Amino acid sequence: MVYEGQLTGQRYRVDREGRRDWPTAAQFMCASCMTERASVWDHCHTHGFVRAPLCNRCNTRYWRGWRPRHGRATHSRNLDESYYRWCPKHSTAVRQCSA
Repeated sequence: MVYEGQLTGQRYRVDREGRRDWPTAAQFMCASCMTERASVWDHCHTHGFVRAPLCNRCNTRYWRGWRPRHGRATHSRNLDESYYRWCPKHSTAVRQCSA
């Protein structure tokens, strides 16, 4: 299933109780590469809002997840970062959304 903003406006929660009514990330395809089933809920670290479900590779690409020296292949340039727009403060924020 393709993610269509089902959690737009929700603050990211690490506790299970806070996410009890959320769909699981695995119900969706990765919002970035669209080639793998998602495994985690990505969120904006600057504003705290849920953005989209991502697969593990796409979720870790900014913090050494893609570097060959860590045993992982370099990333494809065919990644869609438009999922950043699911943060309600993305386009209006003075502080940019985080990766």
